[in-house]
Amino acid sequence: MHSELYQVMKDINMGNNNVGMNFIVGSVTTYQHKSPNFDILYLDPETMLPVDMEVYTFDLESANQNDTP
Repeated sequence: MHSELYQVMKDINMGNNNVGMNFIVGSVTTYQHKSPNFDILYLDPETMLPVDMEVYTFDLESANQNDTP
């Protein structure tokens, strides 16, 4: 995908409640002028539910122009 997106899954049998989520993260590889990136997801150790997230992106175009990351 090389981009971030999410999908909310609904329970069609129980009143259309939200039951889950798919989260597609960016890519570490470059593709069509999109900078490589990665995510760090922090989970609650007891519930294993996400509590925070960090996204890191590398400005490849700037690094190439200035010869420095």
